[in-house]
Amino acid sequence: MYRQWDGMPETHGRELLDFIKGFELVSGYSTAHEEDPNLKFANGVGCFAAQLLTHFKSAVAKRRKADYSSTSNEAIEYEGTQIGNIYLMPTSEARNREEYTYEVIYKETEKNCEKTPFLFTVYNWDGKMVSRLTFDQFEAFIIDEERKIDLELEEWEKEQAQRVAALA
Repeated sequence: MYRQWDGMPETHGRELLDFIKGFELVSGYSTAHEEDPNLKFANGVGCFAAQLLTHFKSAVAKRRKADYSSTSNEAIEYEGTQIGNIYLMPTSEARNREEYTYEVIYKETEKNCEKTPFLFTVYNWDGKMVSRLTFDQFEAFIIDEERKIDLELEEWEKEQAQRVAALA
């Protein structure tokens, strides 16, 4: 899946983390899996991938409507049918378009005891691997990147205040 806007950790990485958090992949399911809408289940990796794609196609449309509409700030769910932003690309083309690329791997074992059995590989803009992470490590990576952005913003705001004060 390719997403425009460079896949920055503080945006796309965060959304990816939030979507995957708490997911349980099962083999077969019952109505018990549908009783609590707060629980997230997928009937295997293929079902999970379909849910991930639908989520991102819908989430981008919902946010775009809320962010860019000049007449309404109401978010409208498009159920994954809007044009652009999210694409399925051959893996050979995936790492030459954006600042960050994420590979999500489900660690399938005979009995998956891990709370979040996903592995993440993060690549930078030139296709070099930045790191291979467990779920908890990926979450820490995203939090660190968000903190960096917050610090950069604070520094920028201080510089702007100094420039304004110098003009006064």
